[in-house]
Amino acid sequence: MVRQAPSESTLEKRRKKHAQAQAPYVKRNLEEVREKARIRMSQRLQAKRSKEKAAVAEKRQVWDADYRESQRRENYIEKYGMNAYLTEYRPLYNHYTHLPWVGTSRERVRAELKQLEKEGKHEHKSGGKHEHKSGGKCKAHTKSTQ
Repeated sequence: MVRQAPSESTLEKRRKKHAQAQAPYVKRNLEEVREKARIRMSQRLQAKRSKEKAAVAEKRQVWDADYRESQRRENYIEKYGMNAYLTEYRPLYNHYTHLPWVGTSRERVRAELKQLEKEGKHEHKSGGKHEHKSGGKCKAHTKSTQ
């Protein structure tokens, strides 16, 4: 006996039954997928926010350092006057711009220069590199280092 194909209405009934049976699983899967997607999105957003916060904090640090430096400068000028400020800080910027410790404390600069003079090697903006025999001194440095 040859089996007869089910009628269209029977197939439709079967589909409906199957769909009803599967409905809770499909619904649960959809909820899981949505939940996972929501978690992923929140993590991305959190990462983005933390990056932005880090960038802002870095900018703020730079700004604070600049602000502190300018306040220090203003206080110095207010306390000792512009002339004193210029004589204290300008020589560093004028003569030793090629050295890495520009803008650091004057004592440290003097110590570094003395060390370089002892070694007999240092640079001038005008004269370039040269060496001294027997640890002699330069006219250019004798004024600023004393």
